[in-house]
Amino acid sequence: MLRLIGNCLHKLVGTVKSQELRVFELLMSIHKFFRRHPPEKLVAGMPSAAELEHLFRTLRVVSDQLISAQPHRARDFVRFVRRPALRDIYVEYLEASLK
Repeated sequence: MLRLIGNCLHKLVGTVKSQELRVFELLMSIHKFFRRHPPEKLVAGMPSAAELEHLFRTLRVVSDQLISAQPHRARDFVRFVRRPALRDIYVEYLEASLK
């Protein structure tokens, strides 16, 4: 099921015109997913590990597409969620991608 959701999101973002994308909201949803399911806590023996790894890769690609479509909205998002005291791999990835 996770694979299907990730693939649908990937195709949807790829087909919608960049100015029509709600980049801030999409990045927020992805961020919430990563906060709930952090990649660094993925255990290799979990039954759903392969599905989560695939979804993580897909969400990374979707995030790259969103950054390319509207970098200014992605920067706004990073500024909004950035907390210096908390380490957040997803936000760090977005920051590195925006440089």
